[in-house]
Formats: sequence, C-alpha cells, structure tokens
Amino acid sequence: MSSADYADILNASGYDQAALGTMMACGGAAIAFILILAIVAYVFSSIGLMTLAKNKGIENAWLAWIPVGNLYILGKIVETVNIGTWEIPKMELWLPLGVFGLAVFSNIDHVGWIFSIASVVFMGFTLYKLFTKYRPSQAVLYTVLSIVLGLFWVFVFVIRNDQEAA
Repeated sequence: MSSADYADILNASGYDQAALGTMMACGGAAIAFILILAIVAYVFSSIGLMTLAKNKGIENAWLAWIPVGNLYILGKIVETVNIGTWEIPKMELWLPLGVFGLAVFSNIDHVGWIFSIASVVFMGFTLYKLFTKYRPSQAVLYTVLSIVLGLFWVFVFVIRNDQEAA
C-alpha cells in the first residue's frame, strides 16, 4: 500500500492527517514527560537513600543507585519492621526478597491481586518505619502520600539530611 492509500483509509474513516498528527505529537509529549519525571524521581530517591545510608555509616551506600540494591539500602536503614506483634529483622535481606517474590506471585491468575496488596502493605510498613525514624510527626502523612501518589522519592530526598529521632 502506498501512503496515498493510507491517507484514503484515514479520510474514509473520519480522521484527517492533521488531527492524527496532533494526537501523535501529544502522545509523544506525554511519554517524554513521564520518562523525564521517572528519571528525576529515580535520581532524587537514589540521592536521598545514599545520603541517609552515608549518614548512618552504612557501607556501599552507592548501592542506592542500583535497582534491588536500593531495597537493600532501604532495609539497612530501617533495620527491622514490626507488623502487629511480628517483628521482621534483617530487612536488608527480606525487603528485596519480599518485594521480588511478591511481584512474581502477583502474576498468578485469580489470586495475584492478593500478592499485589501484600506487596503494598509490606512496603507501607517499611516506609512508615523509615519516616518514623526521621520525621515521626509526619510519618503517617509521608507514608500515605508515598503509597497513594508515589511520592516516596520526594520525601526520601526531603529527609536525607535529617538525624534519626530519639
């Protein structure tokens, strides 16, 4: 088919080329904006986690820049997480394993949603522990906004130079 044939098909189906071009440009701009925002979020969260790790004296703080390594660093920072009366120690091991395992199991038909919810809850308790260590009065707000709006990267950057609360 030639480009003229495609133009005839588009015109016959009620689309004109200018409108189609405008829609494609808007879609491309939206994708570019989302990509730039994702890069900014990754950089800010990596800087925040690396700074928190350095301030806490954690070795290999640079792992905050590596996917999965950043979960290890987050686990080292929070140390333990309490879910009810259950305490999870060594979060530097359990956080990467738990998030990865729950992500794999979330793809199971008919029950995957349960694992997805479990992953959000697990990360929610982890983030609450992090924010409680550095900004206790704002921990609930930061946790909810991190989960609902995905603003973890903002808050970890904001608390990066804070000292642990007593």
